[in-house]
Amino acid sequence: MIPEFHRSIYQSFKGDVEQFQTRLLQVESTPGEAREDTASTDLSVRLSALQTKFEIDICPLDLDQISDREAQQIRSIWVEIDKQLRLLRVDIGYIKTAKQPETMQRRLEQVKGRLERLIAYSERLLD
Repeated sequence: MIPEFHRSIYQSFKGDVEQFQTRLLQVESTPGEAREDTASTDLSVRLSALQTKFEIDICPLDLDQISDREAQQIRSIWVEIDKQLRLLRVDIGYIKTAKQPETMQRRLEQVKGRLERLIAYSERLLD
């Protein structure tokens, strides 16, 4: 769907999302208070980097080289990616303030789902 000359940028973004996902799995397996500390700091830092990459590297990409229909589809996916990134920020905020392990686990599951959606959007753009 995306122009060939943009492919490496999207592949890099997808790779960053996959690294975030891997780190999330590590956080899930971390016990007790160390888990809470790791979740609140590391995941926030990673999300900020991911949002920055999206805003600086992807959103400004020129879509003039492709058809209007394809450009509209890409922009539509960008909107969905942006939405998932904003919702991730909310979920991570809830993880930081979670008092109960069940609440934290539920939010970690939501984060996992959002990361899977981001990977799916990236794959769709790379197809």
